[in-house]
Amino acid sequence: MPDPTQVNPDSSSRVESIIDDVIRRRVNGERLGDAQVISGHPELMPDLADWLAKLRLLGRAKQRANDAVRIDAGFEDSFAPRLLVHGFEIQREINRGGQAIVYLARQTDSDELVAIKTLLDGTLADDNARARFEREARILAALDHRGIVKVTQSGITSDGVHFLVMPFIDGESFDSQFTRTQMDRQADRLRLFIAILRAIGAAHRRGIVHRDIKPSNIRIDRDGRPHVLDFGLAQRVPTTQFAEFTQSITAPGQFVGSFPWASPEQAGSGDDITPRSDVYSLGVPLFQLITGGRFPYQVTGPLREVLNNIVKTKPLMPSQMRLATDPRLDAILSKSLAKDPAARYADANELANDLQRLIDGRDIAAMRPIARRRRRFAIIALIFITLLTASAIRWERSARMRAQPMVNGRPRVDLIENCTFVWIPPGEVMMGSPAREVGRLPDEEQHKAVIARGFYMLMTEVPQYVYHEVMGNNPSRFPGYLNPVEQVSWHDAQEFCRRLSKTTGRTVRLPTEAEWEYGCRAGSTTAWSFGDDRALAPRYANFYDQSSPETRPGRDSMNDGSAYTTQASRFLANSFGLVDMHGNVWEWCQDDYVSYSGGQPTTRARRTRRVSRGGSWYDSIYSLRSAHRNPLDPSFKNDNLGFRVVMEE
Repeated sequence: MPDPTQVNPDSSSRVESIIDDVIRRRVNGERLGDAQVISGHPELMPDLADWLAKLRLLGRAKQRANDAVRIDAGFEDSFAPRLLVHGFEIQREINRGGQAIVYLARQTDSDELVAIKTLLDGTLADDNARARFEREARILAALDHRGIVKVTQSGITSDGVHFLVMPFIDGESFDSQFTRTQMDRQADRLRLFIAILRAIGAAHRRGIVHRDIKPSNIRIDRDGRPHVLDFGLAQRVPTTQFAEFTQSITAPGQFVGSFPWASPEQAGSGDDITPRSDVYSLGVPLFQLITGGRFPYQVTGPLREVLNNIVKTKPLMPSQMRLATDPRLDAILSKSLAKDPAARYADANELANDLQRLIDGRDIAAMRPIARRRRRFAIIALIFITLLTASAIRWERSARMRAQPMVNGRPRVDLIENCTFVWIPPGEVMMGSPAREVGRLPDEEQHKAVIARGFYMLMTEVPQYVYHEVMGNNPSRFPGYLNPVEQVSWHDAQEFCRRLSKTTGRTVRLPTEAEWEYGCRAGSTTAWSFGDDRALAPRYANFYDQSSPETRPGRDSMNDGSAYTTQASRFLANSFGLVDMHGNVWEWCQDDYVSYSGGQPTTRARRTRRVSRGGSWYDSIYSLRSAHRNPLDPSFKNDNLGFRVVMEE
């Protein structure tokens, strides 16, 4: 019985025979449209449609033969046009798609081989095609990762042809690795794929979705290093800032991507394309890499059935194919290929991290217990209510928690990885800053505040996965499972606390400004909790420095290694065990913004502005000082603004 997950090699000869017949009939004057041909052979989609598209291109090439194309006898199947790009000598055509051609060329001054991508002229080069071409140039120019092929030059020739110049990757398509004998060791295969994921992950960190991931868009060079190509369909994650731009490029419901690697979102409505869509498209070639080229569902037959398989059919797993694979791979693939985007990894980096855990022999995120939707609040509640009491012992016996080292005289408790509460003992703090402190502002008058009762403070800013579980959405511009949630207002933070308090029966709230500064200082009286030496900042904080791709006043000469938000584990904790009290995202406090009057600020809701603290990835090191205050409208949202919570004892 033929394997429905494997493309039938006999279909190629059938397609060629049909194309030959189409050519003969059209030469004889018959008006035979593409739709008519496809309707007679739906089982041969999408290959038949691809060949018909190529046939149209050849027809146009023939019409322009006298002034646009010459046949190069040295390359029987290649077209070498009279393309004139200053400083380059065109060698031959190496690839052709529906809207672009790629040529091999030699740079005359360096003698280096390059690839030049040109936009097809004529009717195919409509406004959308040109917009996508120009967008690809901008996106590739902005991305800086060794696994992404960069644009070194772009422009328009004297003949009006749009072009991009890129390094030529001498190697093979990624699908050549599916059956490579020298790649038989599973760990080697996965390391190669992790390198691909890191490249796509670099785009995801910039808010860019590729939307056309497939083996032919990944090249493996002679040294075995992968390179991701073709960002022609890429787009920014459609936040408010970019919505108008992206809607002008791709009409609602328009299909973008490539069968059969498209995600259910792409094969369905075409709306709400996020990095999770790329994760699905990456899951398909990962499946192929593991299974020797098979697909996780049937990809041949009528187009409607193929679409239905992508959107609805549960994918096969390697274990169901009687392949001797690690069962953890089933879990990773199942999470990557989930039909519900919310059930997938948030981005390529999360998938890469889980594959690395598998290689290292550690527990993978995909196999951790996942509750049904109706129990999610209860699971999140465990993070907050199972603390430092006798009940913690019972939770430990049930294997749902891991006891942590002693902090501030009490143990930390970590029930769900990377979401830990720390006990903050009662005490007092000198709020504000001395007159001599560099960067000091007038609203930082020094005064003593007493913290009469201890409290529990979340070790990190509220991560995106926790916010999503509680609120049912993730508004963040910079997606990442463990990155802090951002683009949340003070009212959003209040609603988060309200829901959690109702579910747990405990008081979960934002910290007061005094509690926040007390927790941040952790006993220090210096500008930052780590001292007055700003040179130490890259070890403790994510702020605006040389890692940022943006250039504006206040950019620091140091480098913390993070361009935007990042996981809390990147930086050192203060003496209380809290991380990211300086930088990453601003943190809402409970208080109104009022002038200090020798005591703690009021928490009565009678003012229009609320306090945020700590600075962010977007701010200078001096905005990250322990005393710095930032008044904001409670409805304000930004991609550098989040929060952390406390819980009363």
